[in-house]
Amino acid sequence: MVDGMLKTLLTLGEKIMNKKPKTHVAIVMDRSGSMGRIAQQAIDHYNEQRTQMMENAKDQDITVSLVTFNANVFEHNWLTPAGQLAEADSHSYHPAGATAWYDALGYTIDKLKKTTNPDEDTAYLVISISDGEENDSKHYGNRFNPSVIRSMIDECNATGKWTFTYMGCSDEDIKKVARDIGIPIENMGRWSNENAEVAAHSLRRSTARTNMYYAARAKGQTACSNVYSDVQGLAANFVDDDNQPSSQPDFFKSNPGFEMQAQKILAQKNNCQIGDKVLAEGRNPDTTYLDLTCAKPVTFDK
Repeated sequence: MVDGMLKTLLTLGEKIMNKKPKTHVAIVMDRSGSMGRIAQQAIDHYNEQRTQMMENAKDQDITVSLVTFNANVFEHNWLTPAGQLAEADSHSYHPAGATAWYDALGYTIDKLKKTTNPDEDTAYLVISISDGEENDSKHYGNRFNPSVIRSMIDECNATGKWTFTYMGCSDEDIKKVARDIGIPIENMGRWSNENAEVAAHSLRRSTARTNMYYAARAKGQTACSNVYSDVQGLAANFVDDDNQPSSQPDFFKSNPGFEMQAQKILAQKNNCQIGDKVLAEGRNPDTTYLDLTCAKPVTFDK
């Protein structure tokens, strides 16, 4: 009897000791018309993050939710284990319409609260990517009334479990977001949609920097206020290497396996060999892709 109870206690102790920290990641991605010129790079960015999350899922329990937005809000994944994420299909990403970012962000926060248990060893990372300002929300305030989203973010931050980041294309937009809704400016980064090459470069650098969040989370930290920048009061500049305010080493240089995996994703998707200068059109018939056209606009209670 005593031996049985001891074994049970030891087993429970081992489970507790071996329990991975849980991290709920939500990616809130712009699909408004202005994203059309860099549609491929936007999807490549998501797929690079997918690879990164799958790698970090070795020492933490990561779930992923993907929400996109234009004038409407679309849910594509919800609390999907990182190891089960399908690669997104760029052929099904068709940017069009306006920018209802607040609606997408509010929807994501509300649903995460309703569908997860914050009492566990749980943390939340909400990553927003947009190339323009909010201009069309109807359910969670609007650009003239950001107080709804501001209060939601403030409430989340007060728990010490939430981290919000934002990638924008101008310093003015970034400062406005920091002022209006309270995301720490050190959790913001500037990227560029000027052309495909610059977009790919800047988005790729933001992915590399995001790995510091996962490293901190693996050690038990539940919130981070300098995801992109180490310089207080300054957002990261992912466009110009020389102006990147970060003392962190480049994640791709220190993790060559991740770099190779990211290249393999692009090569497999386009049926080409790594190193080809021109990627052939077409998809790998052996790969199951996430079709972004399947989601219907979400409905709102408010």
